[in-house]
Amino acid sequence: MILQIPSKRFQLKNSKPLESFYQHLAAVYRFRHGKNQLEFIWDGREHIDKYKSEWEIAFVEWTTKFCNHELFLQAVLALTVFLPENGQTGLAENKMNHFILQHFELRLHKSKGLVAMKVA
Repeated sequence: MILQIPSKRFQLKNSKPLESFYQHLAAVYRFRHGKNQLEFIWDGREHIDKYKSEWEIAFVEWTTKFCNHELFLQAVLALTVFLPENGQTGLAENKMNHFILQHFELRLHKSKGLVAMKVA
């Protein structure tokens, strides 16, 4: 996995600890932007190509924005640089997932999936 931040590029030797984060962020993107699958694309691209390019842009924007938050950076460092010897990454993964859900004002239900939070 290559993590690209504007003007910086990092190569991770082991991206496995960040797969859960990537999958959850992709689920948020599909939840937010996946409702328009039957739109007409006038430039000749396939839907999958349009989705891939838009997802890549959103991923870079979101992760760049997340990197401005100390708690998020601590969780990433715990999963990558300071990965425990025993490989138990549950706490750091939970912190990252909580951060994602709070940022997008979503809740994750086992039966319903992602659901927008009700704001009072």
